Amino acid sequence: MNPLAEVVRAQRFELVDSRGALRGSLGVLEDGASRLDLFDQDGKPRACLLVDAGGAPSLVLADNDGKPRAGLGVDVDGSPSLNFFEKGAMRARLGVDADGSLWLNLLDQGTIRARLGLDTDGSAWLNLLDKDGRPRAILSLDVDGSPSLGLAGEDGKTRAGLGVDTEGSPGMMLFDKEGNLLWQAP
Repeated sequence: MNPLAEVVRAQRFELVDSRGALRGSLGVLEDGASRLDLFDQDGKPRACLLVDAGGAPSLVLADNDGKPRAGLGVDVDGSPSLNFFEKGAMRARLGVDADGSLWLNLLDQGTIRARLGLDTDGSAWLNLLDKDGRPRAILSLDVDGSPSLGLAGEDGKTRAGLGVDTEGSPGMMLFDKEGNLLWQAP
């Protein structure tokens, strides 16, 4: 019987099953990142754990076809995010910024189409964006409870705003293409 080595050093390790099929690999990439890949019986990637060269860890889980479906990561500033994929493209991303703000992005073909957020001061917002990623409608609730709605043109500039102040008084503003105030009430 061979004695066990206390330390084994290498830049890459491969795990194989009884048939000799690759089931996992662990290594250090050229850029200094560390990576662990796990494969199913058919050799398809199912999980990847990565610590990039900057020290940010991430975990990606794949479906039966080896396509990424979910990812969990932590940026170097400590901000975590959870990502969901469909057909290899990110469709949703939930995260917490370093300041504690919480947000959810919904994507279509790589473009954010809706954003929902809760800032650390307690204000909440919902942004709806067009196919080019320009904000078209913004609904917000300030920390004091004042709601507002903004509508934007194709260029992303606000064209109309509607809100209610803390005393319950409504207000409305209309803007031209350049963002100049056209009308306001009260």
